[in-house]
Amino acid sequence: MLKLKKMLQEHEIMQAEVARAADVSPATIAQLLNHGQWPRTIDREELIARIRAHLEDKRQMVYSEDWFNEVADEGGNPHQPGADVLKENDDMIPKPCTTKRAALRHFKLATDPTVDPESDDGVFKSTDYQDVYEAMYQCARFGGYIAVIGESGAGKTTILQELVEECSAEESRITLVRPYVMGMEKDDKTGKTLKATHLVEAIMAAIAPDEKKKSSPQERFEQCHQTLIASANAGYSVCMVIDEAHAAPDILLKHLKRFRDEMRLGRRRLISIILIGQPPLRRKISLRNYNMIEAAQRIPEHTLPPLGENLEGYLRHIIARAGGNADTLFAPGAIEAIRNRLEKVAVGSSKGSKGQVETVTTCLLYPLAVNNLVAAALNKAADMQAPAVSAAIVTGV
Repeated sequence: MLKLKKMLQEHEIMQAEVARAADVSPATIAQLLNHGQWPRTIDREELIARIRAHLEDKRQMVYSEDWFNEVADEGGNPHQPGADVLKENDDMIPKPCTTKRAALRHFKLATDPTVDPESDDGVFKSTDYQDVYEAMYQCARFGGYIAVIGESGAGKTTILQELVEECSAEESRITLVRPYVMGMEKDDKTGKTLKATHLVEAIMAAIAPDEKKKSSPQERFEQCHQTLIASANAGYSVCMVIDEAHAAPDILLKHLKRFRDEMRLGRRRLISIILIGQPPLRRKISLRNYNMIEAAQRIPEHTLPPLGENLEGYLRHIIARAGGNADTLFAPGAIEAIRNRLEKVAVGSSKGSKGQVETVTTCLLYPLAVNNLVAAALNKAADMQAPAVSAAIVTGV
């Protein structure tokens, strides 16, 4: 096992906390700490940096390079089978999948119902979706500073695309500013941090792309301020959208708050801000995060929840979008089987405080996971020449 495991035990820090801070699954952290198995889905140095940042900033631990060295356990063995705090079990997590042509022919579907929609009519808009979109639009149109939070596959990109289309309409008086976040990370060791100067560049590129940029940073900030004033006087609202904000450093989020406070025309703020990210963003802007208290008190959260009771409506929508009928495509009990499969997914097991084995579960009832499961079920049903997708097929894929 790794020395870090002992360090966490000594400081009474749960592995699940480290997993959340590093934006990986608890099973990934367990395999790393217990067996030294590094995940393939994230760069090793990046994972180390995330863990280190959390333990240093939030737990006041002093980093040592030997944290990630192999050490013997209490019995003198590097690994002790059966003593895992958490065992990985991802068999129930739907793998990425698309509907095969044979399945489309078998069920007489015109298109793959599980791919992302290409038009506004193809988007399933639940009440939760509409509430979050309305909050985003109101922020962009009338000002504000909000955070939109959702799990991977919850629909954050889809809802942002709708806002972009709305603001791109000829009659719209909203200018969206979207700094590029490719490669953005919490520090310069794991990627590139987004800095205040980058925000100014993005604003100028969106509002006054042909204007010659000033040379010094101070002059560029003043130039940006005057450009925002001119835009406001012309009747336009300016909104900056930071996507993947869970990967942004804390200092950037504080700079955004100060930036918005300084860019004013009298009492009127000249720019609104929307942060979009996964659940780690919630911890970043939490009042418990001492470094973010200044900004956290001013950032309302809007969450994209699981589909829940909207599952059947969602399935009917995507099947109808593809030219099918959910009543004939899904056998009785199949939709409930999809719900049971994803609503409480066992992703591992852990030892409780009294040594008992406890199952670790999570909810995956989001559009992306539902689409993957439905595609796999359609393919399996077509292979079996089944007339409809049954509960047994859903359970078996």
